[in-house]
Amino acid sequence: MAAAAGPGALAAVAFMGAGAAWLGLMASVANDMAAQVGRDAGLAAVEEAAHESIGLFLDEHIGIAGGTRAALIRDGPGDPYDPAFVRALRERGYGSLIVVHGPKLDFFTFAGPDAVYFLDARAHARLVDTADGRVVAARNVFAQRRPRPQAEWTRDDARSARVEAEAATRTLAERIADTFVLQAFNAAPPYRNPPSCGVEHREPRSGRGFSGPAMQRVDSLTPRLAWDPVPRAPESGAALAGATDVRYDLRLWRIREGHADELIVERIGLAEPVHRIDAPLAPGATYGWSVRARYRVQGRPRAAQWSRTEAIRGPMRADQFAYVVLDGAVAQEIPCGHERLLSCGCVDSTAAAFLWQFTTP
Repeated sequence: MAAAAGPGALAAVAFMGAGAAWLGLMASVANDMAAQVGRDAGLAAVEEAAHESIGLFLDEHIGIAGGTRAALIRDGPGDPYDPAFVRALRERGYGSLIVVHGPKLDFFTFAGPDAVYFLDARAHARLVDTADGRVVAARNVFAQRRPRPQAEWTRDDARSARVEAEAATRTLAERIADTFVLQAFNAAPPYRNPPSCGVEHREPRSGRGFSGPAMQRVDSLTPRLAWDPVPRAPESGAALAGATDVRYDLRLWRIREGHADELIVERIGLAEPVHRIDAPLAPGATYGWSVRARYRVQGRPRAAQWSRTEAIRGPMRADQFAYVVLDGAVAQEIPCGHERLLSCGCVDSTAAAFLWQFTTP
C-alpha cells in the first residue's frame, strides 16, 4: 500500500513489511504471559488491520500538514526502493517517497499476580528522494496505550485491542507526517533547561515544584487557555524568522490514574493564541493540554513540536525512542539512551507525564 504526493511535497508508502539469572527468568515469564495475551486477543489479525490502516492515516495527517497533495497507492511494489518504481514516481510529479515498515504490535507486562498489559505499536519510516532514490531521513516511531488487565484486552472479541491498536496506529502516522512533512522536532536536544518544550504556555501556567511543574488549579469549568503566539527556533528559543501563515493546534485530555487516554478537546488551525473551553469540564478533575504552532517558511509547511513540560514526571523505557537530526538533505538517526531522555530532546510522546496539567474546581 502506498501514497504519493506532488513535487516538493511527499509521496508515502505503507507496506508489510537478586541476580541476573532471577531477572532473566522473570523477563522470560513476563514475555510468555504477554505472548499468551496476544494470542488470546487475536493480535495477529489486529496487526494486519493496523497495517492496512496506516497508509490511510498517514495520508490524512499529510493533508492536515497543509498544501501537500497525496495519492494513496494500495498495491505497492515488492521493493519500494526499486529504482524503476522510484523513477516512475518522479516522472509522475512526485518529489519524495515515504516508506513505512510496520506497524508492529506487541503486548508487554512486568508480570506478577496483578499483572497489567501494555499494547506497544512501533514502525520504522524512511524518506526517499525520488530524484536519485537516496534515503535522506529515517525515523523509528513508538506509541504505547494505557495498561489493562488481561480480561479487558480479551473480552468482547478483543474489542479493546482493536480500538487501542487503531488509536496507536493513528499516533504513529501522525509522528511520521510531523517528522517528514512538518519537521516538527528539535534540530538538536536543547540542554538549556527551558521552561517548556515547544510553544510556551501562558495561562494556566503551572508553578515549579521540587520534581517539576506543580499542579495548577483553575477557577472555572470553562477555563481560558493561552500560549506564546510567536514560533521560536528550537535550538535558541529566539523568534523564528520568516514564519508566515501561523496557525495553532490544541489538544486537551482528561487524565485518570496517571493516563491521558481520553481526548476531550481538539482544535486544528486556530487563528489566535488563545482558546476558551466552550463545553464545561468535569468538576474536581485533572486535565492535561498541549498546543503547537504550524506555519510556513519559504512556502513550506513547518511546525513546532507539541508543547510539554521540561520535566519527565513518570517512568520511561529508554530503548523505545529514536531521534532524527536533519542536516540539509542528510539525516542522522540517534538512539536515545537515558542520558538523552530530556522532554525537549528525544521524547516525542504526549503521555500524561509530559503534559502541562491543571485541575478544575
